Amino acid sequence: MTGAGLRLLAVAFAALAFAAPALADTTYHDATGEDPNAADITTVVASNDQTGDVVAFQITVANAAAVKADTSFFLYFNTDRDDRTGNPQGFEYAAALFPVGWAWAKWDGSQWVTTDAFVQGIFLDDVMTVSIANQGLGDLKSFDFEIVSVRGDPNDPHVDAAPEVDQIWTYTLTKATVGTPTQPVTKTTPPARVRSTTATFAGTPTGGTSFAVTGLTVALSTGAQKPASKVACTATLGGKALKGTGAGHCTFKLPKTAKGERLSVHVTGTYGTTKLGRTYTFKVR
Repeated sequence: MTGAGLRLLAVAFAALAFAAPALADTTYHDATGEDPNAADITTVVASNDQTGDVVAFQITVANAAAVKADTSFFLYFNTDRDDRTGNPQGFEYAAALFPVGWAWAKWDGSQWVTTDAFVQGIFLDDVMTVSIANQGLGDLKSFDFEIVSVRGDPNDPHVDAAPEVDQIWTYTLTKATVGTPTQPVTKTTPPARVRSTTATFAGTPTGGTSFAVTGLTVALSTGAQKPASKVACTATLGGKALKGTGAGHCTFKLPKTAKGERLSVHVTGTYGTTKLGRTYTFKVR
């Protein structure tokens, strides 16, 4: 890291630590217990200073005492909020916090390239506090982000992603109104976007029994999960249409002779004006 980079970090971190209270505090909650050997992220609090020049994240870890020594954190940023740009997951920038230092990287179209550092972090008790100069993100007003903890052997690590896979969190900065430095500016939160859908099932596809789709859950860009409406189903068994019954034709009676056959179930629904659809494939027992 260059001397200029270190000076920038020091100024950025001090700006957040010693200025007036941070603005736009937003708390995000992550599921716990996915991997007991990973650094289990429970909550993340994002905020910015009054000028919007520094963004901070407070990452709380449930089992910090057991995992602190060999844990790294990676923060990924989708700065244009467009999944079609950036790396294959849509991220343009990344911050890495290691037990012995930190790094900042930008996606150059084919790989991550280390650039001038805009990040600083410290792990105290059960909280990893990360400070990022907004200049490094392009002086943004809002962005999507994801945080991943990685612990242990790099070739076989224990990983916890926050939020869960196929979900994303969104943060919107707030700057203080001129003349009233402690009063946040009211901003409109971007509308939630559908990130993924997941169907729920009753029973296991087994010959001679009934198998049913019980619902369709929508994961939103805010991290919230909502039920889809107008859920309906179609299915094929061994490549032939299989008639469904009940609500949305989502209950299927599997004949005893279906063992070993391929069952394909297509589930559709809507969330607001968004039409949803996903196909699930099973091997009948």
